[in-house]
Amino acid sequence: ANQTVSGLNADVKRLKSQQMSHENEMGKARLDASRVRDALIQVESDRDIAIADKKAAYLKISELKDLIEKSTLRSRELQNEIGCIEKQYSEEKAMLEEKLQTACTETYGA
Repeated sequence: ANQTVSGLNADVKRLKSQQMSHENEMGKARLDASRVRDALIQVESDRDIAIADKKAAYLKISELKDLIEKSTLRSRELQNEIGCIEKQYSEEKAMLEEKLQTACTETYGA
């Protein structure tokens, strides 16, 4: 009977040791799970920031395209205005040269 009690005590000690070891492993596993959860939260946060940055970049690109189109259109309008002014200048210059020639001819008979 004494040997049976001694054997049972040894079994109890062994089971308690296994339980302690198991609890240590569970604690490590919980810590690892917590670290993984924190890392996942950080990755999701980084992803959300990257998505927001991408959306902002696309919006800026769209705004810049609009500005380029407006600038191109205004440039064409200015080129047309310059063309009209140059034509008007050329016509007025030719008219003045003709008037000058006529005046010289009438004045000097040349």
